[in-house]
Amino acid sequence: MANNVSRRNFFKMAGATAAVGAAAAVAPAAVAQAITPTLRDKNGVGVYNEWDRMESVLVGHPDRFLMPEVDWPLENYQGLDEEIKVEMRERAGNYLEDLQPETHKQAQKEMNALAEVFEKHGVQVIRPEQPSEELCRGERMVNAPCLSVTTR
Repeated sequence: MANNVSRRNFFKMAGATAAVGAAAAVAPAAVAQAITPTLRDKNGVGVYNEWDRMESVLVGHPDRFLMPEVDWPLENYQGLDEEIKVEMRERAGNYLEDLQPETHKQAQKEMNALAEVFEKHGVQVIRPEQPSEELCRGERMVNAPCLSVTTR
């Protein structure tokens, strides 16, 4: 049996291949244009790609870092030893600076040094203001050394 393709079928396949190739070439640009506005906030902070020169960066504070509660995912996580879970339960709801002052001081030094390195290289460093005590103790807060997120 010969591997012959009729002229009509050949042009059908060639047309389909060309259409797929054109769509593949245009699609990434169209997707990038659609996504780009969402990558920057109203102040112009954001990123378009991973290789442009960094213009600004958020560097947080270790202050008011609240030790997390042991919730269901942590409780059932197989890679976490029981002794670590017990220690986490004992420390839950306390601030890092109260539990481990040396670790807190070291984290402060490292974050300040990181901010200085960015500034030295011409990057605008944005340091968020410290959240209030009542906000940190609220149920709707994720509070980590580099990130504070609340719901309204």
